[in-house]
Amino acid sequence: MTFAHFLIAAGGGFLLLAGFVAFALWRNALHSTARI
Repeated sequence: MTFAHFLIAAGGGFLLLAGFVAFALWRNALHSTARI
């Protein structure tokens, strides 16, 4: 595994994690606003 492949894998994992966190926050905000 080359350094470039490691960077791509780490970047992809980070984007996936960031997307999951953003989705969780968005869903949480959606539920809290719907409750009002």
